[in-house]
Amino acid sequence: MKFLTSAATGFVLLATGATAQSLTDTETVTLNATVGEYLAITDHTDSIIGDLDISAGSEVAANNNVSATENGKATFEVTANVAYNIALNWKTWGATDTPALPAGAPAGVVQAYYYNAATDVQCAFGGTVSFDPDPFTASADDVQRGVNGAPFSPTPGGSLTAFPRGIATYGLNTEAAPNITDCDDGVAAPGIYSLDVEVTVSKS
Repeated sequence: MKFLTSAATGFVLLATGATAQSLTDTETVTLNATVGEYLAITDHTDSIIGDLDISAGSEVAANNNVSATENGKATFEVTANVAYNIALNWKTWGATDTPALPAGAPAGVVQAYYYNAATDVQCAFGGTVSFDPDPFTASADDVQRGVNGAPFSPTPGGSLTAFPRGIATYGLNTEAAPNITDCDDGVAAPGIYSLDVEVTVSKS
């Protein structure tokens, strides 16, 4: 009996001692997530303008969509968390895989090669391309840079520099010169004339 009493007393003492010890602790754990450098063309749309005046160049309003807002323009969207450059390249008359310019084309102008690939046509006309930094807004500057031979964009293969990070949509204007053509009899044939513009974005 004494043994049982002593054991009970010891148990009481142990329990009393346990109440003085804290069983709570706190620590902060940090969750890290890393974002790398990102630069991409995240969307694009093709364009078409119609009812061209085949007797005139791109200075005629019907033959360009420079001063219009985004409707009818080609656009591309860039998403970037770094500053970047934009380079544009397209096929021109007189290159290694295209014919020489027809007689009467204005001198000193790098003419874009707008081509009609229809099997019964297969001819081209001239023109230029220009870059629109804000295709959603028409401005006086749009008109100034829409003159054939003086586009705002660089010559093919050239670069526009120092665009800020963010999400932005840019436009490419068609400036058609259907009066410069190698189609039969010097008259642009009916149909769709296309020009592929290669757009390259690179970190500044």
